Amino acid sequence: KKSEYKAAGEKLALLMCQSNRALKAKIGLASLGYTCRLSSSVLDYPIEMINNESLSHQQQNFPGKKNKNITPQSSPPCIICDNFLTDYQQQHLKDIFEDPESSYWVDHNYQIEPPSPYFSFVMPLNKDKSSLPPLKKMSSTSKNRKQDGFLDNLIQSILHLKPLRKKYPRLKKARYVEMWLHNRPHASGHQMHFDSDDEGRGGIRNPIISTIVYITAGCGGPSLVTNQRLGDDQLATHGWLCHPKEKRLVAFDGKVLHGVVPGKGVSPISDDSADNTSTDSNRNKRRVTLMLAFWDNIQIRHGGPKEPAIGAARPFPSKGQWLTELTKQMPESLSMPTDDARQKTSDHACSTIEETAPIPLDCVYETLDGQPWTEGMGLPDYNKVFQGF
Repeated sequence: KKSEYKAAGEKLALLMCQSNRALKAKIGLASLGYTCRLSSSVLDYPIEMINNESLSHQQQNFPGKKNKNITPQSSPPCIICDNFLTDYQQQHLKDIFEDPESSYWVDHNYQIEPPSPYFSFVMPLNKDKSSLPPLKKMSSTSKNRKQDGFLDNLIQSILHLKPLRKKYPRLKKARYVEMWLHNRPHASGHQMHFDSDDEGRGGIRNPIISTIVYITAGCGGPSLVTNQRLGDDQLATHGWLCHPKEKRLVAFDGKVLHGVVPGKGVSPISDDSADNTSTDSNRNKRRVTLMLAFWDNIQIRHGGPKEPAIGAARPFPSKGQWLTELTKQMPESLSMPTDDARQKTSDHACSTIEETAPIPLDCVYETLDGQPWTEGMGLPDYNKVFQGF
């Protein structure tokens, strides 16, 4: 079949692009109709950066050619906050979402190939910016809802994070939060896209910011954030890579183009599979992420008889094992502390949040010959840009 030939060709091209042989993929990519691809510095990202991001960016050796026609940007549209989660918070999220056969994924028939339709849930925020999951077990009279439940507490911590409030002053205008998750194998990326209300139907409307909470680490490729915005007449000229890391939060301007680079190399094996007793489907690690986008306005869609049971911007559900765990009330001692509280505590499980610079790229797209895609080349058709899949 033609589709199978194309899929095999794309996988071979990705293997070449991620092993310093991008030029050998030229003929194959051209025969598949591609005219442009993500640069070698994106697809063939250095693996050592995953475990050693403290290296000076100037010391790091990226494959590919630099775009000499572009001057560096001083301020990336994204920010990385390490040690955002406590040990308890990190483990609790893993317990709920790491297993691809757990309640959340099974309840929504989540799958990778063929991919499941996008689905998300929206919650309004109170004046004090706390969310309101409609669970009977949660107090409706609490004056301080930020400590009522795990998810409320997580949302509060993001909204009151000083580095985010400083970089994104419009965050104080947030009235809604949209939540979705992914649980993907190592080599599965995510196409370059803009976050938009209802996936862009009826016009593009972007969130104030989008955030990524990494539930697992050591699996999958980095998140790629660019300086490209909707309406630009050229492709992104700069990019920033953010690797999956436990306890890490990444936030970025909701109007910029972004995606996930496919993981390179052999898929990592889960620590729980060392005894080789696990099934093949559970032996490999998964790249599990929680996304929370903050909106000043978004329509909550209840669906209808002619619409799918799940979809974009649905009301927050009221039942499900995953929901019970995600919104359960927490003892105050386990709640995520504010920035000020972190500074005062000496608890080893509550480290001070650290800002980490994203890895800058001065070339995001290249021709099939490996030359930077410059402004004069215009905007190629989206389907003619090879993204690794």
